[in-house]
Amino acid sequence: MTPRGAGRDRGFGWLWISLTAGSVAAQIGAFVLPTAAVLLFGASAGQVGAVNAAATAAYPALGLFAGVLADRVPRRHLMLFGEAVRAAAFAWLPVAAWLGVLDIADLIGVALVVGAAGLVFDVAAQSHLPALVASPDRLPVANGRLETSTALAALAGPAIGGVLIAWLGGDEAPGVAAALLAASVLAVLRIPHGAPRRTGERLRPAGVGAEIREGVRTLLRHPLLRPTLIAGTLRSFASAATATIALVFALRALRLDAATVGLLTTLGGAAGVLGAWFAPRLTVRYGVGRTVIACCLSGVVWALLPLALRLPAIPVYLAVALTVSAFVPVWNTAITSLRQAVTPEALLGRVHATARTFTFSAVPLGALVGGTGSEALTRALGTDLGLTVALCTGGAVALAAAAVVAASPVRTLRLMPDRPGVVVPATD
Repeated sequence: MTPRGAGRDRGFGWLWISLTAGSVAAQIGAFVLPTAAVLLFGASAGQVGAVNAAATAAYPALGLFAGVLADRVPRRHLMLFGEAVRAAAFAWLPVAAWLGVLDIADLIGVALVVGAAGLVFDVAAQSHLPALVASPDRLPVANGRLETSTALAALAGPAIGGVLIAWLGGDEAPGVAAALLAASVLAVLRIPHGAPRRTGERLRPAGVGAEIREGVRTLLRHPLLRPTLIAGTLRSFASAATATIALVFALRALRLDAATVGLLTTLGGAAGVLGAWFAPRLTVRYGVGRTVIACCLSGVVWALLPLALRLPAIPVYLAVALTVSAFVPVWNTAITSLRQAVTPEALLGRVHATARTFTFSAVPLGALVGGTGSEALTRALGTDLGLTVALCTGGAVALAAAAVVAASPVRTLRLMPDRPGVVVPATD
């Protein structure tokens, strides 16, 4: 169980290369598109919000349908389609600028297309991954590698995007993202095909609605998938809420300047890279169940941030940010691997897409509740006490996520199940 071995599992290395290139391109685009809206068109805050919302609307709107596609269409074909469409969308922006027709509507449209195509690639890639590794116990290693690339891209992407805008301008910088996605397409072409689709099942698929319901039922009735879905949704909600509250807390209660908060957040993100790299080792050493519970409990650390009102503010804020960020990829690695290990191959696309739809939809809701709730508490209790209560409430939601896992069979898992439907209890 060494990370070195995962790259030789039946073409996994090509998937890793593809996802790395695509992740960097996506992070560059996430920075360049709203920045270009401001620099090129003097966009208002509402218009910038529209660009960002367009980029994140795919999972709530199309996630369940993408899962059906991933279970009906060869997943490698969907991966090629997703990366090719994203490359073409980014490439359109410099072409439109050269033609003199570029406007802010193009940026919003590209954000929508890139988000939807990225969703197709994500669902297809995660569903195809089990076919590229030798056995289920390799899944944490493979997913840990992918999470490492994702964390590095999230850390470096905005900086790369800023440099590209300085060198090329907001209208030409997206061309670099298009080139990276073209490289991703070439890597996908080297990925082996998976198993034949729907072996032993009906040749004529049911309607889309029936297949979506089948995926949802599988997720909600499975003794391991249901509690991790509930915990993951609670965790996403709490993370978004506390991240929103923590930013306000740092600026208003701790009176840190924006540059310092940005630097501390970036340093905290660096811990995510380490967490992703060591995630497979943690699941092997401490067991799947204990690792998942620890990930949920990491969100409770936000409740310790008010200690910065009495202790040195910067070290406390940095310690909290490092702890929370380090466990994000560990959670993603463990939960994705568990989902891939216990889900029948014919249902992987729908189960993965349904789970992501639930958890991703909780993020904007958590940010909204965190912002409005902390504002109400601040008016009622004052800045310091109101934000402290809000942070502790977010930590309590994270604690509830840990309790859901601790009360389920997931707690007993030591190893990844070696075939769908098998539960492997912990052994001391």
